[in-house]
Amino acid sequence: MLVGLGKTMLEFVLNSKQNLSPRKAMLETFILCLADCDFDFEEELCPILRCYLAPLVKLLVNCGEYKMQCFVLEAILHLEADNTSLNRVFQIWPDVKQAFLSCTFQDFNKGSSNMWVDINCGPRTVSVQYLNPQSQKTRSSVIIIDHHKVANAALEKRFAVVNRYLIEIENEMQVMDAHQTQLKTFEQQLSRLREYITKMISSQSLSSKNVSHSLSQMHELHRKLCDELDKLESSHKNDLDTDMKSARDKSFDVMRQFWAHERKQAFLKMNSAIQAMLLC
Repeated sequence: MLVGLGKTMLEFVLNSKQNLSPRKAMLETFILCLADCDFDFEEELCPILRCYLAPLVKLLVNCGEYKMQCFVLEAILHLEADNTSLNRVFQIWPDVKQAFLSCTFQDFNKGSSNMWVDINCGPRTVSVQYLNPQSQKTRSSVIIIDHHKVANAALEKRFAVVNRYLIEIENEMQVMDAHQTQLKTFEQQLSRLREYITKMISSQSLSSKNVSHSLSQMHELHRKLCDELDKLESSHKNDLDTDMKSARDKSFDVMRQFWAHERKQAFLKMNSAIQAMLLC
């Protein structure tokens, strides 16, 4: 009964005359049913349903909808994957549910009479290999997708933009530090001048009137310098806050655009690779 139900569900999913939304819901139900089955029963059921593997692979290439691709890939893994031999595919389809499978996917069952895809998610390449359906020992094609190298180059370019903003902020901070050092030097000079005038008064070398006038001028000059210091610090603080906020917003926007672009490119490249396998 369940075998017949599984065939009916998959035939509905593969019927291109139906709308995508109910087909997607039906495929999700099929996957949940497989996940709830006893392991022994699933071992008996899946080989019977493997005749649907080739149509599912074509659907994976042609459906063009990300969530549907996730469900189709998960169904393929249920029907074809060996629990003890699974390779990571999350980097291309990160939303694939784990169901009863282990946390890391390795590869499709090498004993399959339909296809074998070995996705090697190394630091540079993603390789896709397709076995001749008539001869498991002969590869009819080998496709190399240099995906990670392109992603790394784009990432480095965007980090360079963010780094330039950070360098500009650092330069502004150095200028502000230089102004603060200069004003501290002025304060030290004024302090020494006050000490000198105080000593002159105590020695009565100058008239009280002249000393009083000089002290007033020194106090006024000191007050102006302190005001300038406060204005300069406030101005640079506002500029620094503005620059840091602008750099942060720009860097976040750049990274959001980058990951959206890379995700789209990954789907396009994987679809092209599987399409090429089907044409061989």
